[in-house]
Amino acid sequence: MKKTVLIGLVFLSLSLGVKAHSAYYYTVGTLEDAIRVLLRDDNSDTTKRRWSDAQLLDRINLIQQAMVRTTLCLQDQYKIETSSTTREYRLPADCLKVSRVSYDVSTSTTAKGNYYKLPWTSVAGLDSSLSTWEDNAAGKPQEYYERENYIGINPIPNANYYGPDKLRIDYVVNPSSLTASSDIPFNDDYSLYPFHEGIIYGVVSLCLWSQGEMSEFAIAEAKYKEIMALLEKTYNTQLDRNTNFTR
Repeated sequence: MKKTVLIGLVFLSLSLGVKAHSAYYYTVGTLEDAIRVLLRDDNSDTTKRRWSDAQLLDRINLIQQAMVRTTLCLQDQYKIETSSTTREYRLPADCLKVSRVSYDVSTSTTAKGNYYKLPWTSVAGLDSSLSTWEDNAAGKPQEYYERENYIGINPIPNANYYGPDKLRIDYVVNPSSLTASSDIPFNDDYSLYPFHEGIIYGVVSLCLWSQGEMSEFAIAEAKYKEIMALLEKTYNTQLDRNTNFTR
C-alpha cells in the first residue's frame, strides 16, 4: 500500500512546479512542499511535522551539490586580463573544476578573439620536462596548469600576447547555497529547470532511508538515479584532465 501511495504522489508533485521557459521550475518553498507531500509530512499543524524546514533545506543543498559535482552540469566562462609579469591568476570564487582553457593568440595586427585551446599539464610534468621552466623567456602561451586556487600559463605572455580577456576559462560552477524560500536551484540556470525534480527525489530518498522505510526509499532512489543519468547524458561535460580532485 505504501509503495502505491508513493508512486501516485510522484505525479502529484509535478503540479507544485512553476511554468517558465517551457519547463517547470521549483523554488526552495515549492521543493519543500513537494518533498513533504511525498513523505506524507505536510500536516497543516507544523508542530506535528517530522522534518523541520531547516532539516529539509540542509538536504536540498546537499543534493544540489551532489548533482552538480557528479554530472558537472552547471557551467560558466570567465576571461582574465594577462600581463607580461604574471604567470598565475586566481580562479573565480565559484569555480568547482576547470573544464577547458583557451588563449587569445591574436596580436595588435590581427583580429581579436582568436582563441585556441591550451593543453593541461601539471607542475610535476613541467619540472620533469624542463627544470628551469619558470625562467623561460616570455612568448606565446602553450599550456596551463593548476595550483590550489590559481591557474598558471607557460610561458608567460610577451608583449604580443598579453592584454584584456586573453585567458578564457570554461569551468564547472559551485552552486550558490539556497537560503530563502524564493531561491531557485542551480543559480536559476533555466536550462536545468527540467532537472529540479532530481532534488526532490534525492531529498526524499535521504529522508526515507533515515526513517528506515527501505521499500519506499528504493522507489525514490531509483527515480533520483533516473534523473541523474539523464542529466549526465545531457551535459556529458569532459574535463581536460581525468581527476577526482574537487576544489
